Amino acid sequence: MVLILGSYAPSIWNIGWTKGTQILAVVASGYNRQAIAGLPEKTPVLLSTIKGPCEGFYLAKENMAKINAVSEALFGKGVTAAFNPQNGMVVVGEDIDAKAELVSSNWRTAESYIDKNAPLAGKAGLDDLERKGLIRKLNATDVENLKKYFTKVENDGNKTKMVGFGEDRNPSMALGGNIFLVLKKFQMPAGLFGAHSAIFYIPENVPMPEGQPGHSTVVNLKEKTCLGHSCPPGFIRSGN
Repeated sequence: MVLILGSYAPSIWNIGWTKGTQILAVVASGYNRQAIAGLPEKTPVLLSTIKGPCEGFYLAKENMAKINAVSEALFGKGVTAAFNPQNGMVVVGEDIDAKAELVSSNWRTAESYIDKNAPLAGKAGLDDLERKGLIRKLNATDVENLKKYFTKVENDGNKTKMVGFGEDRNPSMALGGNIFLVLKKFQMPAGLFGAHSAIFYIPENVPMPEGQPGHSTVVNLKEKTCLGHSCPPGFIRSGN
């Protein structure tokens, strides 16, 4: 068989197979970087991303026409079957018997991609920043202070009386979730996409974080600037 793998998020595909199965080639694509582990050295692998030189894709029902076109172009036939991963795992083909032995190669392992000197990514990265005291979740006092602050900023920039337009147009300010007050300068973790994205509020006298925020939003309370999508009214959007 040939495997065509696609994921929106950065992913390491750790592949194993039952005895008698021959994997002729693997294609992996996504919006973000993809990597392959577990295959023998000589198995052909093609990696691409949507941002890369080859037109990429990720696996979704609405993308099957594009994926079939890729399969036709590379292998001369369309996709036989598509399987949706559940909880980070997927079985391609028939269900595997619990007693079946899986074969895998040690030529390139999932662990070989890990840079132990790099900051942790995604939720693990956010948790690590909390443990180090660089950020903290908003408390009830923070929420009230931010609401008053944003209301003042919005009113200062809008002298027109607004009636019946709703009062809560500020970005998320809630207890819990990935919403943080920044306490010290830090390096943005990688992988802050989708459910792992966050909102960071930067108070006065605290430096801006370094690195790319991904899908996260960074609100500079002193400069009234915002990087990201969930910017408060009256703030200048600076990109992303």
